[in-house]
Amino acid sequence: MPEDDPTLGPRLHDPAMLVGTVASVAVAYYASPFLHGPWEFIASWDDSINFLDNTMIQQPLSISSIVSMFTTVKINVYEPLSWLLKALVHSVWGMDPFAVRIVTLVLHWVNCLVLYATSARLLRQLGQPHPLGCFIGTLLYAVHPIHVEVVGWPSAQPYALAMLFTLLCFYTHLHALECTSPHHRRFFSILSMGLYVCSVMSKSAAILVPVGIVATDIVLSTPPQPCSWNRRATTLALLRYAISKAGYGVSMLGLACMTAAANADGAMVDTDILHLSMTQRCVKAVVVLLWPVRKLLWPTPLRYHYQLPSTLHASWIDSPLWLLSATATAGITTWCIVRARRTHSVAALAAWTFYLAMLLPVSGLVQHGLVVLAADRYVYFPAIVVVPVVGQLFTYIDTMCYPWNRTLAVVSLCAVALCLAHVATLQLESWRTAEAVFRHGLKSDPTDWRILDQLQELLLETRPAEATLYLQQTLRYSPRHGLKAQLQIAKCHMLLGQSTEACAIYESLHEQYPTYAHVLNNMGICHWKQGRLRAARDLFVRAAANGTGLTRGDQSPQTNIILVDAWDPRTPVVARIMW
Repeated sequence: MPEDDPTLGPRLHDPAMLVGTVASVAVAYYASPFLHGPWEFIASWDDSINFLDNTMIQQPLSISSIVSMFTTVKINVYEPLSWLLKALVHSVWGMDPFAVRIVTLVLHWVNCLVLYATSARLLRQLGQPHPLGCFIGTLLYAVHPIHVEVVGWPSAQPYALAMLFTLLCFYTHLHALECTSPHHRRFFSILSMGLYVCSVMSKSAAILVPVGIVATDIVLSTPPQPCSWNRRATTLALLRYAISKAGYGVSMLGLACMTAAANADGAMVDTDILHLSMTQRCVKAVVVLLWPVRKLLWPTPLRYHYQLPSTLHASWIDSPLWLLSATATAGITTWCIVRARRTHSVAALAAWTFYLAMLLPVSGLVQHGLVVLAADRYVYFPAIVVVPVVGQLFTYIDTMCYPWNRTLAVVSLCAVALCLAHVATLQLESWRTAEAVFRHGLKSDPTDWRILDQLQELLLETRPAEATLYLQQTLRYSPRHGLKAQLQIAKCHMLLGQSTEACAIYESLHEQYPTYAHVLNNMGICHWKQGRLRAARDLFVRAAANGTGLTRGDQSPQTNIILVDAWDPRTPVVARIMW
């Protein structure tokens, strides 16, 4: 527990003791789900690709395996340091989902310690030191249920690793600013840039961290009172500053190019069942900017998947969610600018700018894989601004006349922290197994077709009757527009034994997309079911040899060729569908 400012007197002893006690209880309670019960990989939600089927991390660590990590793109991402961490965990504990989560939990706690140290140092350099306020802000960040996904979902581990490098980047940058020796300042500045590169090589969501570095410098260099300035001197100072930060700019540009190259398949039209136009992506991005604020203030109902509201597919002017988000974003931005002009303090504007910058990479402006409204893990980076903001809040409270103001604030926020820890514990329980994750999501949104589809796939072999019920609901709520959406509908019909309806969809798609591999393969299955084996085989061959579209190495056509050649007409047709 941090020591408080001695100039504030002994009256602060009890609040500090209270915060220390609450922090100990909240942290222990937060981790309590790991003391009992089983933990599994969420195999059907990226964990199979990232862990169970990832031979890259299962090989013994060697120079060649490490080189492989730094030269491989997997599911449209390039994050070699995260794969290296997975390999290290596997080499020590094997393929253990519990161990993966414990490592992430430890990373999360370490991140919170570095976040506290960085925030306290920033406020000290601003001349507004408040370790107690920063500690309370860190506690709120540490136990907030919005961050449970990062700890509970093995595939979200890269966010915790990238956050560690990001916070160390900020801390070393602040240290460099305090160095009196030019050599030491240069060393820590270069180290800060290197840590930034490591953060992006752990998770590309950290790509705009340099915006925070620049915002920090502006806050620290802005004088407390208006002063006259010389245009020539200011221009030269800005030029020198730009040169000193050129390393960040060059690094960010290079990393952005690598990220874009890795995401080449993720931005294609047929990457996902949903595909948004540029206008729709802009509308979605505006909604995403305010979505974390709502979830931070009222963290329920949280789940692993948030489907797009139907209103976002309509005209933007007809979307209340967009209109409210755009108005609120514009209002907050205007307030920050006006406050900066009136008080000559840019801290609020800098915090808001960093918050927006860290959301942009995950806002959906650039499509990356599955199209969703947002995700809890996306809040992990922008939410760090809460800690220095709470610290500054306590600095303001200390300037008020009544001593009990601070005690009241401490007690209130401690109560909030305990409530958040309890909600987080309940949320963590939902990440134990794949079925628990999916059922928890359906409680919040029973119409989420993607969750319904995942659940029916999970139960298909062990509980086929129950899986059929979920499959029927998937068919009911699935989107209808677009190539991939029609393939999804046809798949549901086929799995329900409604091959006539499915084949009618495939025939219609074949007229529009005569060379598309998925359509050719599935049309071949229809011909097979109708007894036209030669036509079926020809379609499988065309799909395998010349089929277009994003197949991601799917070998279904090749497998179907083998199956149709060996088929006994006395047995039912067993084939592999593509969708």
